[in-house]
Formats: sequence, C-alpha cells, structure tokens
Amino acid sequence: MTAEEFKIFARYVKEEFGANDSELGRAMGFARQTINLWKRTGCPPYADLVAAAIVAGLDPWKPGPEHLPNPALRQAASAPELEHDAEELNA
Repeated sequence: MTAEEFKIFARYVKEEFGANDSELGRAMGFARQTINLWKRTGCPPYADLVAAAIVAGLDPWKPGPEHLPNPALRQAASAPELEHDAEELNA
C-alpha cells in the first residue's frame, strides 16, 4: 500500500470506527509511530492484510475446523489425525 493509500485507509478507520492513530496502531499490532511512518512511506505487504482484516471485521485466526470458511476445508480439517494437533494448539 502506498503512503497515499495508507492515509486513505487511516482516514476511513477514523471515520467509520472513530479510531485515532494510536488506536489504529494497537488494532494493527504496531506502534503509533509506525502508523505515522507508513503515512509518509507506505506500508509493507503484510500490513495490507492486517488492514483488510480490520475493515472486514475478521476475528483473530484460531486453529480448528469451525474457524475455516469453506465447508470442504472444515471437513478435511476434521480428520481424526488433525484433531490432536488442534487440541495441542488450543492448550
């Protein structure tokens, strides 16, 4: 995301959610100073994904088939050999 695109995103978050730069930084997992830097330089590609998740209202990912959006993926993830792995991750 370019600097201009990031500024548009930050402005959208402020208008839609009432979040200032500090709150945006906390929501994205970055410091306010990083948000200010990205307004001047643009942000790295992984921050684009964080921005998209915030706008889409996505919850943090958790292991387990109930968190997969596609029914085929849920069925595949419900295989008995994968249940043990999900239990370990949730412990």
